[in-house]
Amino acid sequence: MSGPVLVTGAAGFIGRHLCRALLAQGRQVYGLDLRIPGKTPGLQAFASPEPIWIQGDICFAETWQDLPAFETIFHLAALTGVRPSIHAAPAYLRCNLEGVAQALDACLRQKKQAPHFIFASSSSVYGGSQGRPLKESDLPAPCSPYAVSKLAAETLIQSYTRLYPLKAVVLRFFTVYGPGQRPDMALYQFAQALEQGLALTLFEPETTRRDITYISDIINGMLKAESWNSLQSASSFEVFNLGSGHPLSVSDWVNQLEAISGLKAVEKCFLARPAGDVSETWADLTHAASLLGYTPSTSLNSGLETFWNWFSCKGKVYV
Repeated sequence: MSGPVLVTGAAGFIGRHLCRALLAQGRQVYGLDLRIPGKTPGLQAFASPEPIWIQGDICFAETWQDLPAFETIFHLAALTGVRPSIHAAPAYLRCNLEGVAQALDACLRQKKQAPHFIFASSSSVYGGSQGRPLKESDLPAPCSPYAVSKLAAETLIQSYTRLYPLKAVVLRFFTVYGPGQRPDMALYQFAQALEQGLALTLFEPETTRRDITYISDIINGMLKAESWNSLQSASSFEVFNLGSGHPLSVSDWVNQLEAISGLKAVEKCFLARPAGDVSETWADLTHAASLLGYTPSTSLNSGLETFWNWFSCKGKVYV
């Protein structure tokens, strides 16, 4: 793959890492976002080289007008978070479904050949894993408006591949972490509480288990998905899990973060799991390994060390 690429949500956690990886390949990268690094307060500028920035709302048709031709569109832009979505369902459905529809229509307007379409979905579409790894063929059981919005977007994308000559891949991410992650994410909040000597709020940490995945493994999976998708026939659609394949309890996260940081929580407050949260996520990676060659390689200890080194130096600014 060598042609120009568009990354929506390029100023976000995963988007920035993906842009860096694509730029390192020598690709021409366009970044579409409402926020522009270096201009939006709290968002540090990219080191050179950086994407060609396009500022706009993915839900507005005019944002997608007069864009150059792309080889691939990575659609990451979305409203994120299970808990906030419970009280903001209309906003989540608008952004996460209407925004995808605008992106798909932009693909169809492109002359000669529609770009490959790679969509960032979420393990939340499954609901809980109930003690076994989740396969792409499992029946979804979303427990929040956020999860519903992602599943609806997946279905819309599949319908477009049935109607038009469009190649699309859906990637279901399992709890991504690493340097630059959002301050509202659990691991960042745990690190912040440890550093500031505040109590940690933990929701049933012994029985809440997450398949957490280091950012570089996710990026590697995304690049492999793009390459695989390029080899498929027109009107193709496929879904892949991208995770670590090793669920860990929240208590395990906290214990390892305490050991790496050398800090101990001053207090741990244990609360019931909030509405919308599931007890466990666990990715079955057989499909991704077989077709993409996806094999996550970052251990939790190594990933947490890298995250803590970033956080303790500049984690106060969202990068």
